Amino acid sequence: MRRSIDRGRAVRATLSNAVPLFGVAALGWPAGVLLVVYWIEGGVALLRGALQASFARQEPEYGVIPGAVPGKALDDKRGGVSVGPLPPIYPRNARAVFAAASVLLIFWPVGAGVVAAATVDTTVPVGPVSLAVVGVVFGHAVGLVEYLRSEQYASVSVRSALFGRSSVGVLVVGVGVVGLLSAASAPSAVLLVVVSIKFVADLSIGDHEETSDDPTEWDDDSSEVETPDGPPTATFRADRRSLLARAAGFGPLYLLVPPYLFGAIGAVGVGLLAGLGAGLLALGAAVVVTAVAVAVRTDVEVGHLEYRVYRDRIVAYDTLLDASQWALKRRTIEDATVASSVVDSIRPGTRTVVVSTFGDDRRLRALERPEAFVESVTTDR
Repeated sequence: MRRSIDRGRAVRATLSNAVPLFGVAALGWPAGVLLVVYWIEGGVALLRGALQASFARQEPEYGVIPGAVPGKALDDKRGGVSVGPLPPIYPRNARAVFAAASVLLIFWPVGAGVVAAATVDTTVPVGPVSLAVVGVVFGHAVGLVEYLRSEQYASVSVRSALFGRSSVGVLVVGVGVVGLLSAASAPSAVLLVVVSIKFVADLSIGDHEETSDDPTEWDDDSSEVETPDGPPTATFRADRRSLLARAAGFGPLYLLVPPYLFGAIGAVGVGLLAGLGAGLLALGAAVVVTAVAVAVRTDVEVGHLEYRVYRDRIVAYDTLLDASQWALKRRTIEDATVASSVVDSIRPGTRTVVVSTFGDDRRLRALERPEAFVESVTTDR
């Protein structure tokens, strides 16, 4: 496998660096042109990292995801879902991928400003630069395919997959160093040294920090969520349609709090720059995108849960991820009630069930047949 990984790394490095090397050595590219290529490669590398992180099997490190990123409940989701021949995608990595995508959205326009300032007096050769960009895209595509084919995802964490050495290298060496050289009007010989160093680094340095430990047991059922042998005495499901309707209905309210608030701020900015009509269209788009995002997040978090009642415990099983999420021993249940809310009359679906266990409450939202569930878990314990 190591020989295959090295060959794939060589192909990726050659595709990504061949045209910049030729451009500097033979065509005399200035730093500004090189900066354009590396700016684009930085975005491609971050996008590749976000895709790779979705498949990372190792348990996420503590503190890898900022608390402001929405969807904290996804961090505790067990199991993954496979799409076609691809390996499982793990919802627990979703917040880290979202954070990386946010970095990309910030990096791209900021980097564009730096590139624009560096190329004010530079003629950018569209043909060669386009060829270099094609090489960059294909090079990182080769890296992504090799990452999946050689099962590198099994031994990397989400942090390593997101911020691989290639991403850090192109941002630091490519954008950072070349940006400084552009401001200093460095000669071609110096640029050639920088491009050569990047090429050699891409060839010789592995992209990820792989652990020597066995893959995490994150996906294996522990004693806390072990499903008993035999069929459950009763099974109750979340009303998925009601959950999605609630999420979509409350979605616009999320625009009042970060990070969704930035969508509303962006719409205001569009309105100030392009007029009231464009601002209203942008606000409408922000509302739709937010509602869809909240609905998708809710669906993954709780939309596929079914609650299996056994003689001695309750198991929350996710049918999408095909894994037990949590379990409660029935003897620890102090109370189970159907909670009331002032919005029950207008909110779609059934009410929430609250299961209390020695000071800890679990809220089972939009549960089908809530009264029957309460009776099932509170009798014959």
